[in-house]
Amino acid sequence: DMQPHRRKANDLKFVDLGSGTGAAVVQILERADPHLVVHATCLNMCHEQNITAKAMVEEKKFENQVEIIEGTFENAPFEESVFDLVFSQDSFIHSVSKKQTYSEAYRIAKPGGAFVFCDLMAGDNPDLTPAEEQKFVETNVLNDWLNPSQNVQTVKEAGWKDVELVDLTADMRISFQLMFKKVNFSLEHKQFGSNRNRVVLMNYSKKIKERIKQIDQGIFKWCVIHAKKPVKIDFLCKTPVPFVNTSKLILEKDDEENKTSIVVVDIVTKMPREKIMQLPSSIKLLITMSAGLDHIDTSACKE
Repeated sequence: DMQPHRRKANDLKFVDLGSGTGAAVVQILERADPHLVVHATCLNMCHEQNITAKAMVEEKKFENQVEIIEGTFENAPFEESVFDLVFSQDSFIHSVSKKQTYSEAYRIAKPGGAFVFCDLMAGDNPDLTPAEEQKFVETNVLNDWLNPSQNVQTVKEAGWKDVELVDLTADMRISFQLMFKKVNFSLEHKQFGSNRNRVVLMNYSKKIKERIKQIDQGIFKWCVIHAKKPVKIDFLCKTPVPFVNTSKLILEKDDEENKTSIVVVDIVTKMPREKIMQLPSSIKLLITMSAGLDHIDTSACKE
């Protein structure tokens, strides 16, 4: 859900943190509005997966829209406030520090930008023993294993606002069940050229069955979290009526942790090129409380 002034922009940018083989990025671009010019960035630390992603992007003829970068999402190699959307699919489970990961996502998102990710999270079954949970953590080599409410709190601590969580564990269970039936059907009816292929499928079937059991035991959940980066507004003029902040997405002027991203002027406040160029580089939007633009150097604004 982009901000109104960005919904029809011709320079939308999003990044997939932990993009793997690039499948998610390709699907998003295939479904994107063809009238929008969307640029996607894949950030992934696995060199082999990035090679696969590059081949897929070229096959789908998205090479002019997609950039593949090797790196980690806990130390993202991007400047501040670059992307309209920061996205991740089932990658943050490998994060060493959720707080660092969510903070990096916040840093590289544009003010007003969105943060959307889905991932496995610790279950909240009160009857689950520490030993059962620890076994799952050690088997899957997990760090900073947080439950849904802890993840939401950590996202908020990173600075994100309007944080919402959707629990889709039931959907994942259905997906596993369908996968389990499909694999077992192949084992019962398909002819295999070698016993090795059958053994691989049998092991896969056991793993799926174990995952379904773990869901039923409340060992883990699968959830989606959506959040937005707030904006900081600076009024360079006196408003006709007192400004009353009714939105969580608007930060107060005395908020020192965030840089100003929007300035507001009126028709009396002249904004020539020199004055516009003196504005902080963090400014992304200039709003004027007037019907005309004669008092603003619009070409300087575009630069």
